[in-house]
Amino acid sequence: MTRQDIGEALAARLYAAEAAIDQAMTETAALAAALPRARSDAWLAAVTGQRAFSGAAATISALVEARGHLVQTHNTLAAVAR
Repeated sequence: MTRQDIGEALAARLYAAEAAIDQAMTETAALAAALPRARSDAWLAAVTGQRAFSGAAATISALVEARGHLVQTHNTLAAVAR
């Protein structure tokens, strides 16, 4: 396997990981957006579901941080490829 082949294989995995994180962020954001309406539609008190709201928000925050680390990895690999 040549260095070119190795680089291409790593690039494919990197792009797949980036897409997976973006998809997870999209789905989690959709969940977070749906929570207040679901609480309201179910006629639940505002206090109800706060842990779920906080959990969804924390998940988004963690995904944003993970995405930042992956971007750093991308930049590092791009520098090695030059």
